[in-house]
Amino acid sequence: MRKLIAASLFVLPTLMHAQQSPVRAEAPKMMAAAAAVAPKVSTFTGIIAPKRITDIDRAVFVGLTSAQPVVAKFNVDAQGVPQNIVVEGTNEAAAAKVSDAVSKLRYQAGKLNGQSYEFPMVLKFDLR
Repeated sequence: MRKLIAASLFVLPTLMHAQQSPVRAEAPKMMAAAAAVAPKVSTFTGIIAPKRITDIDRAVFVGLTSAQPVVAKFNVDAQGVPQNIVVEGTNEAAAAKVSDAVSKLRYQAGKLNGQSYEFPMVLKFDLR
């Protein structure tokens, strides 16, 4: 215990002197200059996929048949509306009906870093 007290009495004047030394003001100025030159960093807040808020009227598909699944590829724009609809895997008449049904869907727009964004989507229909 005596050694601890003796060591602290020896070190104490050195620490007191270090606390009383003046602080230089150049470091904050240099940091401010570096911050002005540095590029802005964007924080990634995540991706939120579009959510369908309306459903397809199933009556559209009555009488349509296809030996393979029908695929509708499209983009959901920032307002939640399907754009650039491409239908694969069926004849032209059925593709027109599927395209019309998909165009009536509405989505809650997807978000990227908190901003609405256009997202690609794929829907598969089994018309067998």
